[in-house]
Amino acid sequence: MKSQLVSETEKLDRLIYSPTDAVTATTQYIESNRQAIESGLGLLFPIDSIAQEYPIPPITPGSVFTVEAVTSHGKSTFKEFWIGNAADRIRGNESNEHVIISISAEDMVEEQMADTMRREAAIRGDVESVTMQDGLLEIAAHIGSVPIYYIGMSIARAGMDVPPMNMTNAWLACERIKERRKDKNINTVFMGVFLDYIQAMDLDKELMATVADKRRHLQVSKDFKTFRRLCASLPAPGVCLAQCKTVLSYAPGKNMQTPGLLDIQESSAIAQHTDRAISLWMPKNTHSMNEVLEHGNMKFKVIPNLVWMRCTKQRGRDPLTLKGLPSGRHWPLLLNFDTGEYYQIDKPEDTLMVDVQTRYERRIAQGKDPLADSSM
Repeated sequence: MKSQLVSETEKLDRLIYSPTDAVTATTQYIESNRQAIESGLGLLFPIDSIAQEYPIPPITPGSVFTVEAVTSHGKSTFKEFWIGNAADRIRGNESNEHVIISISAEDMVEEQMADTMRREAAIRGDVESVTMQDGLLEIAAHIGSVPIYYIGMSIARAGMDVPPMNMTNAWLACERIKERRKDKNINTVFMGVFLDYIQAMDLDKELMATVADKRRHLQVSKDFKTFRRLCASLPAPGVCLAQCKTVLSYAPGKNMQTPGLLDIQESSAIAQHTDRAISLWMPKNTHSMNEVLEHGNMKFKVIPNLVWMRCTKQRGRDPLTLKGLPSGRHWPLLLNFDTGEYYQIDKPEDTLMVDVQTRYERRIAQGKDPLADSSM
């Protein structure tokens, strides 16, 4: 009885931080984040010009970044773009410890990998290489050199006894990845855990066993909180994709349909508990092609690959400067459908031109630093 009391007391002690404990923990937290950033292996936002200018600092272990959009507005493509960006950083640093986790509630592993291989071929400028055996093997070897672990269902294992794709099993799978690598004497640092998408996860009987009300939105709320705990436990930065309602209540206007935080489908818990969030909107899916739209003092044309991005939330401080983080801004982006890459456009009015230059291309042509602040 006494040992149980001590055990409970020890648990309570873990909730209490003396001034010295708090300062020590915070200092270690800031220093570890700074070291990760300096090494180039923190989970950086994949569009450098926006990350540096705004800023959107690297995602730190235990934090969750939500990418929200209505269906078919590019959130899964943005996730794959971000994973590819993180993979390039791992290659550049030649690290064998850092891994990326991709959890998919819907897409088969083979479907995800086929998309990744085609994008890689497009980035190399040789899309036709995937139609030939040698080219396919070369791309497969390149992609296979980066430790991206996929958690989800597959066509190859469809006839096997596979556990349901829920949050409990996703957590266990992440721990199992760490165990398997440890058996090979390889240390594991989780560079990022990507979840696509939170509302599509299978019913989790274990998580919901103590919840009397079994309505779906409570399952989503429980899943998101579990995902946050998973990211803190590993530890790892988390990127969570969230589906938005088809009818938006918190978009800035009829000609700017970037969802607000409370437009996320089935649960307000995501809006409340996520650390940061962006929303995406592709005007071609809601307006007529080539239509010229006005929003506030902005004017832009609906073109096939235009995507608007809105920063809907940033909680906390920049780990380098300790300054508070801004939110609310919009950026026009161009999506390259072949490579899956997103590029910043300098001004919305650029869409009115025949050939739209990305901000990067324009500043290179002017002999300027493409990543410098746009006001310079």
